[in-house]
Amino acid sequence: DGDLGNSVSTSPVPSTWINGDIGNVAASGSANYDSSIGRFSIEGSGSDIWSSNDEFHYVYQPVNGDGEIIARVISLENTNSWAKIGVMMRNSLASKSAPALVSMHPNALGTGSGYTLQQRNSDGSTMTTSDSNIGPALSPYPVYLRLVRSGDTFTAYGSLTTGNF
Repeated sequence: DGDLGNSVSTSPVPSTWINGDIGNVAASGSANYDSSIGRFSIEGSGSDIWSSNDEFHYVYQPVNGDGEIIARVISLENTNSWAKIGVMMRNSLASKSAPALVSMHPNALGTGSGYTLQQRNSDGSTMTTSDSNIGPALSPYPVYLRLVRSGDTFTAYGSLTTGNF
């Protein structure tokens, strides 16, 4: 009753991807993948990706050496002005691991949706925001996020199209 024939078939994440909770989350997260449109759906909880200890749900692929990841973000529920969705590279799966993260937030700076580049320079240290913070988003969604690792250097990008990286 009420079915409009618009069902979506999702399955667990593809076998080349892994997902799980990082840190002591309040409720377990989950991730699904819709292969017909190439879209991940991720739900998670946690207090934050900040300070010296992270709590969130992570979908990832192990990478050694240089690499990059690009994500098309189509939505983020405003559960908190600093809620985050983005792309990250971490030293390990430990909650105190050193990550580099480019993310979208709904309204952390009081100016609407925006981007940030955050990093923890060593395991267990305090997370910081880059001096070259990307700032407010031009348009909330969809947005493309890209994180590139070359040696020990991380470069983050945000764009409304993939052609603007």
